[in-house]
Amino acid sequence: MSIITRRICVSGLAAFSATAIAFAGPDWIEGDLGTGEAGSLPGGANQPTGAGGLNTISGRLNGPGPAPPSARGIGTSDFEDMYVIFIDDPIAFTARTDNGDFNKLSGADFPSSLWLFDSQGRGVIANQNTPDNGASMPQGALLLPQATDPPAQMIPGPGIYFLAITGDGAQALSGGGIDPIFGFFIPQEISSPDGPGGLNPIDDWSSSPLFGDYTIALTGASFFVTNSCPWNLNGDGFVGAADLALLLGSWGVNPGSPADFNMDGFVGAADLAQLLGAWGPCP
Repeated sequence: MSIITRRICVSGLAAFSATAIAFAGPDWIEGDLGTGEAGSLPGGANQPTGAGGLNTISGRLNGPGPAPPSARGIGTSDFEDMYVIFIDDPIAFTARTDNGDFNKLSGADFPSSLWLFDSQGRGVIANQNTPDNGASMPQGALLLPQATDPPAQMIPGPGIYFLAITGDGAQALSGGGIDPIFGFFIPQEISSPDGPGGLNPIDDWSSSPLFGDYTIALTGASFFVTNSCPWNLNGDGFVGAADLALLLGSWGVNPGSPADFNMDGFVGAADLAQLLGAWGPCP
């Protein structure tokens, strides 16, 4: 039984259809609502569509090409899937494929790795594999709010992130596909972005040859909902002094912050200009 089939059976769903449904959540299956194949990089990431908490993401790495269209182009191989998520509670965040979640829904048909990037595609934390937990399935991966290596990188705050899954042995690269973003200097560590390319956004992968079905179990995460009035930070329908105060309180390096309107990882003058330009009632 594949991981996707097993998850659906445990969840008590009668059947699965890849056709569009009226509303999604709290579980997401790659391609639901016509969103298509998850790409390998931020530009082609699959965006789960729904509202509220996001509990699981299920999909498939198709392996050697030809594969469905992705960020790497039509007919290319499919060894990495990336999703857009919103982390609303960084302290409670987990992502796992090690079957260690309460409902035992997570897992993969292959030894898997998990990777988290900020809204600019820069590395946050990653885990190539976890210690064997005795589950009757391939070795999985686990992401927690803080890395376990000496830099001890933490998820910086609530906001938009990219979550990727690959086979064990892959590596996220930057600098034109040359520099590893994560070091993985300690076996099975949850790694900070301490590799040679750790300061730069992902632009390629060193692929693992592993593929198959997977389910990622999540906590502390929700669906990312596109906001037609992002400058209304307090949600009262009016861009005004309260929102200005929230922006100023977020000033500085702040990747993933709701006040980082241009998503450059820094709340500053450009974001202030956007807020002032939108002053007044939301459209």
